[in-house]
Amino acid sequence: MLSTTLRVPVMAVGLVAASQVCAVAAQAKTAVPDASASAASQDTSVSSGVSSASEPAAPAAMPEAIGAMLHKAAEAGDTGKLDSVADVAKSAYPEHARQIDHLVAELKNGLEQERRTELAERSFVEGWNGSVEAGLSKTTGNSDETGILVQVDAQREGLTTRHRINALLDRQKSYGELTRNRSLANYQLNRKFNDWISVYGLAGWERDRFAGYENRFTQSLGVGFQLIQSQRMSLSLDAGPAFRQVKFIDGTSENAIAARGSLAYRWDILPTLVLRQDASAIMDTSNTFTSNTSLTTKLIGSLSARLSYNVVHESDPLDDSLKKTDTAMRVTVVYSY
Repeated sequence: MLSTTLRVPVMAVGLVAASQVCAVAAQAKTAVPDASASAASQDTSVSSGVSSASEPAAPAAMPEAIGAMLHKAAEAGDTGKLDSVADVAKSAYPEHARQIDHLVAELKNGLEQERRTELAERSFVEGWNGSVEAGLSKTTGNSDETGILVQVDAQREGLTTRHRINALLDRQKSYGELTRNRSLANYQLNRKFNDWISVYGLAGWERDRFAGYENRFTQSLGVGFQLIQSQRMSLSLDAGPAFRQVKFIDGTSENAIAARGSLAYRWDILPTLVLRQDASAIMDTSNTFTSNTSLTTKLIGSLSARLSYNVVHESDPLDDSLKKTDTAMRVTVVYSY
């Protein structure tokens, strides 16, 4: 009886102990995955931190004052001025040089789009610019001479075309008799393929009795090249075959096929001082070379003063009494429009 009574409590104690061992084991199994997850989380955090540290920091925003200066320069439509302002800004803020270059490129692209739109929308009578040049000379005393010069230049720049018109009247009298009497008129049309290459057609008329001809007509077709084009400097060349019809002062006439070339150079040395060089050559049985070098300085408003040196050379004048080369140095007043 006693033995049975002792067995029951012992069995009860064993069952309780077994249940506690099972509970502890279950808790241990649950704790192991939690620890693994925690470790994985820590690894991910460390990896993320390393990745963030390896990425470069975003560049600081460009000061608003720089953008305002560049936009103000672009409003004038002068890309040279825009580049100058950009250079100063990059010198002061080298850390923003890339952002400044990007903004300048955007502004230049906008200016170019505006220019092309304006050219495309112009009518034929719009967009003409040029100059009227006039000079008058009078000497008395030991010599009695009177001279007059009038020259008109006009140009219209379109999106795909360029029109040029030039006319000249140059007369001089000495003691009442003509010693110089030259006049001419030219029209040239360029059809542009791009900003650098074009084809042209030219028609011209000249009269110079002191060079031996009553009338001389010239037609030419060829290719034009814009070699330099900037705010301060430009250089263009034209070349192609030409056809000439000449009526001489003795009543004879001549038709000839020739080669023609011309050059036009402009350099704005200062905002108020411009150097120009224009030259042309027509080569056939009688070659003709012309050159005009001028220096123009602004006076007031649209008025300027011009000093020029002009050369005309005819390789084969009508007779030996005529000189091959005429030169003239002039001081004239120029109105630009």
